[in-house]
Amino acid sequence: MDAEAECRGETCRNIGRETVNGRSTVKYELSCYGGICRLWIDRNLRVLVKRETDWNSTELRNVKEGPQPASLFDIPAGYSSRNIAGTIRPTYPQ
Repeated sequence: MDAEAECRGETCRNIGRETVNGRSTVKYELSCYGGICRLWIDRNLRVLVKRETDWNSTELRNVKEGPQPASLFDIPAGYSSRNIAGTIRPTYPQ
């Protein structure tokens, strides 16, 4: 993300660095859906670790870096695929 960006009336600005649950993050403030959203991005993992909006929030805790077992990527027994196109639709805050 750029330090300051504007797209379709929405804004995003870098408001500094902050530690979240022991993780070094960069904090951004955005305008979204007519409100204010805040995002904390872990600089090392390049992952969103915290998000706050006017209506809800999420946060990753107890993040542990390390190699992952290859079995995490195995296809589960009995798995079958099907087309879900059109099943998932975006939702917007009320």
